[in-house]
Amino acid sequence: MSEVSAETLEKFCSVTGSSQVDIARQLLQVCNGNLDMAIGMYMENMDSTKPGYSGGPSPEETPKEDDEEELRPPIPSKTEVLLPGSPPYASTKRFRRNDRSSVFDGFRDFQAESLASSTNSNGQKRQTLEELFRPPLDLIHKGPFFTAREEGKKQNKWLLVNIQDVTEFSCQILNRDVWSCPKVKRIIQKNFIFWQVYHDSQEGLKYRQFYHFNEWPYIAVIDPITGERIVAWNKLDAKSFCELVEELFVMRGSKPSEEKKGDNNLSESISIIDMSEEEQIKEALQASLQETNKVNKIEYLSTSEDDDDNNNDDDDDEDITNNENDDDCIDVTPCKQKATKRYHSSDEETKNNEPSKKLQKQAELYTDYFGDESDEKSNIVLRLPSGERKSLQLPCTSKLKALVLFVKESGFSPESHQLVANFPKRTFTDVEKTLLELGMHPHYTIFVQSNSGGG
Repeated sequence: MSEVSAETLEKFCSVTGSSQVDIARQLLQVCNGNLDMAIGMYMENMDSTKPGYSGGPSPEETPKEDDEEELRPPIPSKTEVLLPGSPPYASTKRFRRNDRSSVFDGFRDFQAESLASSTNSNGQKRQTLEELFRPPLDLIHKGPFFTAREEGKKQNKWLLVNIQDVTEFSCQILNRDVWSCPKVKRIIQKNFIFWQVYHDSQEGLKYRQFYHFNEWPYIAVIDPITGERIVAWNKLDAKSFCELVEELFVMRGSKPSEEKKGDNNLSESISIIDMSEEEQIKEALQASLQETNKVNKIEYLSTSEDDDDNNNDDDDDEDITNNENDDDCIDVTPCKQKATKRYHSSDEETKNNEPSKKLQKQAELYTDYFGDESDEKSNIVLRLPSGERKSLQLPCTSKLKALVLFVKESGFSPESHQLVANFPKRTFTDVEKTLLELGMHPHYTIFVQSNSGGG
């Protein structure tokens, strides 16, 4: 092996940049002093050369080892494997949240949502819940409150309003148990325009501005002609709904046009609850004056049997004829008496007028049961079987007997009629209790009902 000159070593180190003289000398000796070959070998094997290197693998083997080191084994567990299942899970959660918040929306496509949810393993269960709590889409009037009223006028049907709060489970129960009942559906389809909205929707907020309420669930019957809220219910099931509707029809009629049948001033009549205080006082005074004038104009005629009445037949006929022409004069004829007669003798008139005074006192007794005039006033509306409505304003400490006697003067005796309230159903029998004690203050509506259930 030939010796390497210092000049060749210097050139090798300057080209390769190596400072390891021993390695340079070895490479030059291997290449028999060929500088180009030694530099090439060094560059190809610079990572594998070591001090004392006298030989090694061929240049063809070295790249093969480098390639094997660059290959990494596959990672057995990767997060990418779980990603395909994440979006369906997330969308399922969002779907459930949306489904819960809008289960009462009458304009949703529930069928499409059910089909979309069927791909999930729990899809069938959710579809069943949708069916249970679905709003009565076949009953709901799709439009604002104004058009619902117009439709009620057109079809002559009451307006049934249901305001829904999705956070109240009691509201969801209505959709599940009441509106889905076949009997309830038939009643609503035949007699009502059904209107259901959210409480926080634009139409719901507008409704609550006119009809205030704070209890849930909320169901109300509205007169589409006048806009009056006839009644509001908060707790009911399918059975009680049918009973309440039946009571409503008995007292107000199955159609809005029948609600005030027999009243000539239907378009002008206003619920006393909706009147101002001044209007209530004016109407009560007018009704009171009419009743007072009626009592003052009643003339009670005493009668008796007289063997000499044949001598006064002409006078009697003339008196009876005059009385028949006087609409304000009422003859009270006992059933055992044969003739009605007016006596001009002061002694006989005083004697025979005693029964009349007693009757007149009874006719005026209702005023004796009024409370102290300084007490707060109660506004009472009496609805008679004939359809007539009378309004009274009297102290809240007045006794119920005052109303009983007032109704009696109107032609409905307490023996054959009773005073009832419809919502809730109550029958008033304790005539010694005051209006305040019976809950008739500050305003109340009482129905005069026949004991047999008729008018």
